[in-house]
Amino acid sequence: RLIEEIETYQKKYNKKDQLALLNLKKNQVLFYLKEFEKLSENLMDILKVLPKDNEYYNDFIDGFATLMLFNSNKDALNQFSEAVYLIKQNNFTESTTLLLDLNSSNEEIIVNLSAYYLSYIYIKLDQYSLAEEIILQQDGDDIYSQMMKLLSAEIDDYINQNTDAAIDKYLYFLDNYNSSIYYEDIRLRLRSIVG
Repeated sequence: RLIEEIETYQKKYNKKDQLALLNLKKNQVLFYLKEFEKLSENLMDILKVLPKDNEYYNDFIDGFATLMLFNSNKDALNQFSEAVYLIKQNNFTESTTLLLDLNSSNEEIIVNLSAYYLSYIYIKLDQYSLAEEIILQQDGDDIYSQMMKLLSAEIDDYINQNTDAAIDKYLYFLDNYNSSIYYEDIRLRLRSIVG
């Protein structure tokens, strides 16, 4: 029913940004409904025509990349979709259970993805030490590993007010992930800290 409402609005609006936002919402609904084939087709169709400078372009790429991560493991994708949906409902207990199960995957990137979401939950619950514990257990160079390392630095920077630890972590990030999409933001943050 929600998909039908979105499609009705898509017929009413003709501004590209409005249509992109409606498509983004449609894709989110398809993800939560676990209609992954429709979602994949829709994302591919959109990415073929959506200009790369559209403000939602990276969101569509992220959605498509997430589907690709679970390409060979539909059960894990179902579980991840359910966990994210539960997070949106602030049902952290059930989502944590699902993510902890995913965290025992044989695929490193799925482990890191689930760990990232687990650390996010712990931060939302103000359980920063649990978030740090999850972050410190992870390894790798994938985007989720990078985001967790950045998250750890931000916990020291903004929550713990431990500037020295934050600087060390930011510098480590810059030294080890110089092609990261976060590189420039971190460089600017470091500059503002150091002065």
